[in-house]
Parts: sequence; structure tokens; C-alpha cells
Amino acid sequence: MGIHHWKVNLCGNRPQTFGSTVEHTLTGPTPTKNPEIQDEADEIPLQRDQSCPWKKMYIADALSRLQAQHAVPQRTIADDEMTAHIGSVITGLPVSDTRFQQIVEAQEEDPVCRQIKTYCSEGWNDKHSVNDAINAYWSSRGELTVVQNILLKGTRIVISSSMRLEILDKIHEGHQGIVKCRERAKSYVWWPGLSREIQDLVQQCRTCTLQRDNKPEPLIATPLPDCPWQIVATDLFK
Repeated sequence: MGIHHWKVNLCGNRPQTFGSTVEHTLTGPTPTKNPEIQDEADEIPLQRDQSCPWKKMYIADALSRLQAQHAVPQRTIADDEMTAHIGSVITGLPVSDTRFQQIVEAQEEDPVCRQIKTYCSEGWNDKHSVNDAINAYWSSRGELTVVQNILLKGTRIVISSSMRLEILDKIHEGHQGIVKCRERAKSYVWWPGLSREIQDLVQQCRTCTLQRDNKPEPLIATPLPDCPWQIVATDLFK
């Protein structure tokens, strides 16, 4: 009875055809030491082993991932934990309320940001069906979210095209180098091609170029004395 009860887990559901099939012929009963189990095993019809590409193996094994039919999906994170996490993300953003509102308004006016917000809520289309401007966000679509009407990539704010030059000037404030500017941007803001634009900005900055071309003064050597004891030096200790 146990084998019949767990038949789905042991043998799986009816195999599906994914192209070519490979039949394995089993001759004779399955060897076992217990005759009662042997009788029950003989009653189970043999099934074909079907080969299919790994991309179409949606269920790895029935014992660990077989779900009940018509099961209602359950949340993996409680609502209060999700609300607390969203609140911590918003409060951790290094922007004032005025700047936050400006970023939200700029995203609403930008057609690319508006379309990405729609994709985040309704699902993304096929890669070949989106335009080139949105295609730049395709590789990061799994990290893009909308929290309190602001578009984020993880915990970083997605900056619309109208505010990027202003944000670049803020990132390069103090004339830091390429590495420091990238570290500063990595914690707060993001848009496609940000790292390359930071590199171009620092390399084309006139102030940074002048400072980078300044060479250190050469070491001035002490002239050699003409005779012994001409120059006497001493170290003072307290």
C-alpha cells in the first residue's frame, strides 16, 4: 500500500514528450528481498525515461519541489517586515525632502522612467520588443523596484536623464579621483553607463588635469664639505 500511496513521488507524473525519447527495456521483476514489496512493485507499470533539455526541467525532483495542485501562493516575508524594510530604505536615502520630491517629479516627467515603473508593476516585455532606451535597463530589471513612487535599483536611486549632469557635479565635488567618485555613486545613485560617465568627467576636468600634471620637487642634496669638521650636526634629546 505504501508504494501505491507514494507512487507519484517514486515514479513521477505521466512523462511529457520534449522531442526524442529514450526507451529502457527492463526484463524481469525488480529484485528485492521482501516478497510482499516485490508483489506490489510488480503491479506498478514501467514508464519510459524521456530525455529533455535542462532548460525545460522546471521541477528538479518531485520529493522536494512537488507542490499540491491549485495551491494558493503564500508570502515568504511578512507584511510588517516588508513595511519596515521599505521604511528603512527610504529613510536611509541621503536626500532631503525637497530633493526627494524633485527626483520623483523628474522621474514622472521622464518617459523612460515612467515605462520602467509600469514594467516593474505589470511585468517586463521581451527584450527584443523594448526600445533602445529601455533596453539599457534590461540587464538590471531584477533589481529595479518602485518604492513610494520612486524608482530604485536595490537601495540606489535611479536618476532620470534631466538630472544626471547635476548629480555628476555633486559626485565630483571636491575633485576626487575616479575610484572615490565611483564609490560615492555606488552607495546612492545609479543609471546605465554611470561608471563610464564618471571616468570621462574626471579625465576631462581641467582642475584635476592641472593637479595631476604637477610633478613633485626633486630631492635637494646637501653639498659635500671641503674638509673634515667643516659642518657639525648634533641631535638634541630631552
